[in-house]
Amino acid sequence: MSMMVFVEHFLSPGKMAEFDKVFATHLKQVSRAPGFVSLRKLVEPSDTEAKPCVLLEFVGEDLLQAWRESSEHQNIANAYASCWVKPAQVRIFKIEN
Repeated sequence: MSMMVFVEHFLSPGKMAEFDKVFATHLKQVSRAPGFVSLRKLVEPSDTEAKPCVLLEFVGEDLLQAWRESSEHQNIANAYASCWVKPAQVRIFKIEN
């Protein structure tokens, strides 16, 4: 069963360029992880500086969990955190269809 992680980031003012660099590194690293399907950045047309979202898909819960427990994931999470005004909100979903 595929898994989707939705992360809403709350950026400090002026941190979008740094966020974009972290996202690019995230994509390079996670794309090598077993079970990786996609990583996308979502922005609201009217509010691109404040709350970009990241959508991550893996083919299975166990493979997603392995990524989330990896040192690579921890490094990426720390890099994203340096951009935040407050912690991100993370929601994990199973894709049923």
